[in-house]
Amino acid sequence: MDDNVLVSLFPKDGNCPKIDSFTVPLSFDENQFTIFLNNNFNAVNKYNFYVTDYQFSGTISEFMVKYGMSVEKELEILYEIVKNPLKHEDYEFEGDISCASKHEDYILIGFYDGRVIKVDFTNGTLNKVVIAKSEFSIIEILCLDDQVIFLDSNSCIYSIVNKEQVLLIKSQERIYYIYAHQNGIYYSLDNNRLFDLNITSKKENEITNSLPLITNICKINEFIYIGSLIHGVLKFDKILNVFSTIIENKKPCTNIQLIDDVSFIVFTSDGQFFLFKDEKMVKNGYSPLRYVNCSSFSNGLLAIKNDFELKVLSLNTMSEKYSLNLNEKTIRCLIWYKKYILLVFFSNKLRIYTLE
Repeated sequence: MDDNVLVSLFPKDGNCPKIDSFTVPLSFDENQFTIFLNNNFNAVNKYNFYVTDYQFSGTISEFMVKYGMSVEKELEILYEIVKNPLKHEDYEFEGDISCASKHEDYILIGFYDGRVIKVDFTNGTLNKVVIAKSEFSIIEILCLDDQVIFLDSNSCIYSIVNKEQVLLIKSQERIYYIYAHQNGIYYSLDNNRLFDLNITSKKENEITNSLPLITNICKINEFIYIGSLIHGVLKFDKILNVFSTIIENKKPCTNIQLIDDVSFIVFTSDGQFFLFKDEKMVKNGYSPLRYVNCSSFSNGLLAIKNDFELKVLSLNTMSEKYSLNLNEKTIRCLIWYKKYILLVFFSNKLRIYTLE
């Protein structure tokens, strides 16, 4: 069975909705492709083409001469965003939402009043149950295998296992950031000291005490990538116990997003983004407005830009593909979950877009 490639046709002026989308076998040669299009469209007209990540303005024949059909099958999802508003439902909760995270089978939502709620969508119905409670606001929630980890505003880190809430650590200094990895949690104190906490033994190990204002952490194999407010992104080799700078940028790092086992993307406050794979920067791009949150999927990113725009970012071209303006409703966080897009607003509202 042939692999197919998605082809989308837009008017040349680019200001109108898409004319149509269709798939054709990758095995088509130029003649077969042209015959197919002539049977469905006026192939001599000028179109803007989007064939996977290749963009081209011209006739179909001109397109085939330039690219042939040697294109990768990619990004066959979410293109309807530019054509029709996605179906969505809005839900309101008691109390304002402070943070959210996802597990393979459910969503976790934290609140300023100290509650942690577990949410799932069994049979298309939103089900919610309180699984933890703190006397202080929930700052961040993480999932580590079947454990739920959360940080409150009193600098306490808790674990929830088999419905039991266990205090892992209480710090006299402020804990700014937590990140779950295979064997435990990284957390930062006073925003410049980094520790590794073993969840089982509750023992902690100080990695360094001189990092410049930590904003984000990402771990791949034995390397820890650390975003900074003033020094771009640093790489820490746990085996050699050595730091090195991989992005020298005076602008703050606003996000580090893990893509897969070997790659991640970095965003900075001035709109730059950098894609790393196998420890090397492979692509970079720029946007005049900053990205504030993102969630990865195959060959692409869903990203929040300028606080209220939902963008689809192609990792092949490092460019924006589609967008959805949410009319200045400020978004706190974004979650890509199975066939859903979840947007948490700066309030007590949760919006769920359904992709099917």
